[in-house]
Amino acid sequence: MVKKEISVTEYFDIFRAQDSIQLSAYPVTSITSIHNSQEEIWDAGTLIDSDYYHVDLDSGLVHFDSYILLYGAKAVRVVYVGGMADTTDNFVTAYPHIASAITMEVAYRFQRRHTIGLIAVTAAGGSTTIAQKTQFLPAVEDVLDSERRY
Repeated sequence: MVKKEISVTEYFDIFRAQDSIQLSAYPVTSITSIHNSQEEIWDAGTLIDSDYYHVDLDSGLVHFDSYILLYGAKAVRVVYVGGMADTTDNFVTAYPHIASAITMEVAYRFQRRHTIGLIAVTAAGGSTTIAQKTQFLPAVEDVLDSERRY
């Protein structure tokens, strides 16, 4: 399986008593550093030792075990390697089930592009066209649910 992750730097606003953050590029391969600073100083003095947090690599959830985070805007900076893939081709190779579901949804919507979200109702007094909310195909929804972050 070809999968190339990218190096990511993310900043997080921290609220009082917050003890976890959600990384956006997951699955996570490795954490390079996590810093916590109210002044946006990212040096050795603000580095959080890895003994104070654990990371669910699959979901990208970082939980701070016994470390009380300083709160504020951009109070945490995380540098890490993660993500599903760095290019579309690598994504399709690594996650063919998602790529197939996306292709199925796009083809379906293209075929129905002039009538998507419309249903026709015919009754004794005439007919009417009603617009309804469009949803993913059930098979596509199943695939996306299997990869959804909760």
